[in-house]
Amino acid sequence: MLHSGGIVTMQPQAQVRRGRRPVPPIEQRDWLKASELRDIVGMSVSTIDRHVRGELQPKLGFRAVGKSRRVFSKAMVQAWLSDLERRSVAE
Repeated sequence: MLHSGGIVTMQPQAQVRRGRRPVPPIEQRDWLKASELRDIVGMSVSTIDRHVRGELQPKLGFRAVGKSRRVFSKAMVQAWLSDLERRSVAE
C-alpha cells in the first residue's frame, strides 16, 4: 500500500510461478510414463490404455499419480510383457 496525499492505493504484486522439477532419467527411476512404455513395447498409447481398462488381455496395472496421470512400474511391465508373450505363443 502506498500513501499519496491521504489516498491509499493498492499496487499488484508480481506473482512468482513455480517451475516443474525435471523428470529423472529412465535408468534412475522404477516407473515409466505411457509415452516411454509406448517406445519400449511398440504399441500406441491408446492401445496401452485399452490394456489398462481391460478391453484387451492381459490387463496392465498402473499406479495413479495425481488426478489423471498414470505411471507403470518396471516390474509390473516386465511381468505384463512375459504374460503377453506367453499368450501369443499359446495361440
